[in-house]
Amino acid sequence: MNALPTEGLTQKILGYRLGEDRFGLPAETVLRIIRAVEVTPVPGFPACAMGVINVQGQVMPVISMRRKFNLPDKPVRLSDRFIIAKAGARSVVLVADEVENLFELTPGTIAESSGILPANQQFRGVAKLSDGLLLIHDLASLLSLDEGELIDSTLSSTDTRTNPA
Repeated sequence: MNALPTEGLTQKILGYRLGEDRFGLPAETVLRIIRAVEVTPVPGFPACAMGVINVQGQVMPVISMRRKFNLPDKPVRLSDRFIIAKAGARSVVLVADEVENLFELTPGTIAESSGILPANQQFRGVAKLSDGLLLIHDLASLLSLDEGELIDSTLSSTDTRTNPA
């Protein structure tokens, strides 16, 4: 799990929403944000993966954060945003209902997740904002080893014709 910033340093976190729930991604993991496009389903993908899209010639898995967090599923809308980010060694597309702000947080505003969510390795901290809390992802542990291997093996053995983003 990635460490939180050391004392005196600020950390930039991109905030996003899934319904009323708020989450954050370390800005250094975010490559870009695009409008939602049609997702091509891929048979054999893990349950958290909706399919793939083509981003400038690169086929990327689309991960439903709602499924990862056991939130009610919903179809992708054109108003949704796709956050392209680095999850460990691979690039993934995360589906968000809305992208909020880029927050600059000091260590005093972030509580480490180990004391709050000890069994959940997907989060590295909880940010205390003036208008609520923001769960901060640890993208390196977004996909389990099995999920990552299944996505990689399925993509390498499947002809994935996709719509360019």
